[in-house]
Amino acid sequence: MRFLAVLLFSAFITQQAVAHGNHRSPITQDQALKIAVQVSQGFTGVDPQLGFGTLPESWKDVGVADAAIHQRGRGYLILKVVNPADEQSLYILMSDEGEVFDANLTGKFKGLE
Repeated sequence: MRFLAVLLFSAFITQQAVAHGNHRSPITQDQALKIAVQVSQGFTGVDPQLGFGTLPESWKDVGVADAAIHQRGRGYLILKVVNPADEQSLYILMSDEGEVFDANLTGKFKGLE
C-alpha cells in the first residue's frame, strides 16, 4: 500500500513537471533537480518497496543544492541527491521528460545503455 502511495506521489510530481498538454518536451536541468529532491523527500519515513527501506527524517532537509545530474543517457537521466546529514546518496532514474522510473542507493540501473 505504501508503494502505491509513493508511486502516486511520484506520478503527481512528474505530471506537474511536464504539464504541457499532449506534447512532452524535455525538462530543464533545474526541473529535473527539483523533481529528484521532491521524490527523495517523499521517501522520508515511507518504504517505497525499492529495496532500500525508509529514508531517515533528515531527508526532508535536502534541497536542490544537494542534487546533481550523475549520468545522462539516450532518453534518461540519473540524478544523485546527497543527504549532507548522513552523507548517503539516493539515485533517481528519470526520463528526459521528467518521468521517474526507479530509485536506489547504488546508481546502477539494469538495462541502461
